Amino acid sequence: MLKVNGAGELLILHAPKSLQFEGSEPLDESLLREVYSGALGFSVSKGSKWEGLKVLDPFHYPEAVVGIVVDGVPSLGISKGSHFPLITNQNEEATWHALNQRVSMRFPDQSSVLTRLDTVEGNSSAALSIKINVIAMKLVGGMNNLRDLLTRCSKRGTR
Repeated sequence: MLKVNGAGELLILHAPKSLQFEGSEPLDESLLREVYSGALGFSVSKGSKWEGLKVLDPFHYPEAVVGIVVDGVPSLGISKGSHFPLITNQNEEATWHALNQRVSMRFPDQSSVLTRLDTVEGNSSAALSIKINVIAMKLVGGMNNLRDLLTRCSKRGTR
């Protein structure tokens, strides 16, 4: 699953056929860990009335979540994908650490992977900050392809 968010928008660019993102209901950033957990097939601990995620096939969940965070940009201006207003009420790092902890607890004998890449484009106070987060439940065979995808996404986000 590939998602992008600016400071105020969650954009789902890719999800497997087993998941469907629909609607345009706002989402609190503090609930992202629950959305990602549900998307990975985990039980969620915090009740949410957010109805933007539908699980269509509970036997084929994604093995990874890739998130690209673009700070200081209210919208990325991309028409593709599913768009949701994002209420930024929590530091995004907390979301990824909580998700990594859940993956590690659920699969203690496997090595989960949390990868973070933080880049800054420009030297002024108006610099664009891009953070790329990957959580994988195991080393997926296509990690090199994933690395290539992250590189391409970060280049597109800075243009």
